[in-house]
Amino acid sequence: YEDEICEKPLIIKSMINHLLKKSKTIYARSTKIVSIRMGLAASLLNQWHLMGRGRPAICLALTHGEEIVAIMTYFQKEDYIEISRFATKLETVVVGGFGKFISFLKNKYPNKDIVSFCDLRYATGKSYTILGFLKVGEHRSFNWTDGKKRYSRQYCLAQNEKSQEEIATDMGLVRIFDAGQAKFLLPVKNQFK
Repeated sequence: YEDEICEKPLIIKSMINHLLKKSKTIYARSTKIVSIRMGLAASLLNQWHLMGRGRPAICLALTHGEEIVAIMTYFQKEDYIEISRFATKLETVVVGGFGKFISFLKNKYPNKDIVSFCDLRYATGKSYTILGFLKVGEHRSFNWTDGKKRYSRQYCLAQNEKSQEEIATDMGLVRIFDAGQAKFLLPVKNQFK
């Protein structure tokens, strides 16, 4: 989207350089997993992740020496773990970093499956399937716009007996669709019985 290019040019540039294989490479075996505070994670995610910090969550980081090079945030639900965000330092690829985080979660929560969502605008989910995740769903995704600014789909929620669409129409907004999201599941809990 145009607003992402204008408001987050460094993140977009880093994503393009990653695809062009122009990013610095670090190998996960030379990193260490540490817990970090949400405040630090939020600050880095706002700099590194296209969708920003997300909701407060449990935060992990990969450090290379003293430097944080990757972050993962997640929620512990009753029956599963839900990954909220994963990001690497701009202009950096951590080979095996996502897998290292997943191994950590599998060992820490051996009785919980792991769930994550993939934004199909800029990813295919290949990194999930390589690690044994199953694609269990896909849905269309959208935002609202007034032709000048883009708003999240939660911006217009049904209320007071009015539908989401009626509220958006009253506000002069129209829906714009994107490539959607895919849901991935890593079955963990039955592997350790």
